[in-house]
Amino acid sequence: DAVARELSRRAGEPIPPSALDAAKLPPHLLVHIQVLDRDGKTLASARSVRELHQQLPAEIRPREIAVADARWNQDHLSDWNWGELPPEVPIERGSVRIVAFPAIVDQQSGVGLRLVDSAEKAEQQSRQGLTRLLRLANRLRQKGAVEQIGLATQELVKWLPKLAEAGQALSLALELLSGRYAVAGTDIREQLGRLMSEPAFRETPWSWLQHLPRYLQAIQVRLQKLPGTDGKADQLAMAELQRLWNRYEQKAAEHQLQGRVDPELLKFRWLLEEYRVSLFAQQLGTSQPVSAKRLEKQWELVR
Repeated sequence: DAVARELSRRAGEPIPPSALDAAKLPPHLLVHIQVLDRDGKTLASARSVRELHQQLPAEIRPREIAVADARWNQDHLSDWNWGELPPEVPIERGSVRIVAFPAIVDQQSGVGLRLVDSAEKAEQQSRQGLTRLLRLANRLRQKGAVEQIGLATQELVKWLPKLAEAGQALSLALELLSGRYAVAGTDIREQLGRLMSEPAFRETPWSWLQHLPRYLQAIQVRLQKLPGTDGKADQLAMAELQRLWNRYEQKAAEHQLQGRVDPELLKFRWLLEEYRVSLFAQQLGTSQPVSAKRLEKQWELVR
């Protein structure tokens, strides 16, 4: 908008921001960026910073944005003493202005403040950092920090009993599962291992984590339906889900090596849980419409 206003002032006529859409520019008008090593050899070359970042080898790709400002180079913090974090921080690099994103970084013995290159990465790292901060505090005096995390306390209080109730019922149902359905039992235990793992609780946004009790209820419904059937329908659904999960795991591993955080891949992962609900326990309903076709459309958005 600022560029459009300045150009309008100089031209003496209005120039709308839409006229400056970079996607409409021919390639030769876009800035060509190169990254060179010390010997002048080209390591990466692209028309955008995002493409450039993806081309760089993982071992040299920057994970944080270095700045001289001491506020974003703090280490070994054990208390929330930095006030409210801004959603983004503008940085001047010569005549170029870029935007960085504050993150609370888990440092095991404490937390640190850093700037990273995407809002998604900042959210992921801050979630882990906040988990560490609360573990270190473990006292009511940290109530102020809890309020700044973004999880509504009242929602959390309502959620925990539902999770405990669903987990207890599920444990009993698994104990009674006939050996005839051992394959389904293995699939369910693997699913539970992913849902109930420490990384899942630490890294999953509340917008998805709040549905965990329903995912557990869907597993219970699945177990209740198995007796008295030949299990073929269950096996067909399981095979489709496994194919989709394998696709997700492969892409997630690539992103981890590249240091990339893609919210579209995260959404695909949790839509798979919703798809499980629709296949095995449709009566429980889903948080949003989901189908094999919708999953394919979501996959097309994954970078």
